[in-house]
Amino acid sequence: MQLGNLPIIENTTFSEASYINPLNLLFNLCLTAFLSYLLGLIFIRFGKSISNKASLASSFPMLSITTMIIITVVKSSLALSLGLVGALSIVRFRTPIKEPEELTYLFLAIVLGLSIGADQQLVAIIGLLFTGLLVFLKSKSRFSKTAKSGSFTTVIRYPSKVNQNEIIDILKKRTTYLDLKRINISEDDYSEISFTIIFDSYKDIEQITNDLTALNSKIYCDIVDTSRVLGA
Repeated sequence: MQLGNLPIIENTTFSEASYINPLNLLFNLCLTAFLSYLLGLIFIRFGKSISNKASLASSFPMLSITTMIIITVVKSSLALSLGLVGALSIVRFRTPIKEPEELTYLFLAIVLGLSIGADQQLVAIIGLLFTGLLVFLKSKSRFSKTAKSGSFTTVIRYPSKVNQNEIIDILKKRTTYLDLKRINISEDDYSEISFTIIFDSYKDIEQITNDLTALNSKIYCDIVDTSRVLGA
């Protein structure tokens, strides 16, 4: 039957799901589990998350395998792919992600499952190797080593007669990062100055306290590690 120049298809059906080779599926499952396990080891070794890294890493294989199975099944049938859209529309995930790094690794786990499920095993392997190399090189960089030393909030109370520029000069010599946060000039005997600082080495903390004491024995220095405080 034809209306004008537009043909009308009377019987339209979705094609049946294509056959999935069990051996190929088994290979993909093993490869997914292995690569996601390696991703977990990378996260445990190089991750800076304050949460239980081993606990989160243990979920990577299950997440990757689940994603791989979904993609394997969905790609075999258009009808199943449309059904998946409807099914996922009623599913709500409330995973408490506290740090962007955790979310990044979860995405990597999903990407491994997506790639292998789409029969792009080489892409998954190369992607994981490149990611691991990038994380390793980053851990060896000067920026990463400085960050590992910690970010500190330092509050210094000093006699008002002491020149604050001398205090700043002492801190500059012993720190790799110095950010002035607050100055409280008091009419009393003591004033207060606050910084955010980063050290190359924890030995610099002792040097700073010694230099400040040498400048004036009545200087009080309070150094607090805020590197693990969110929003600090």
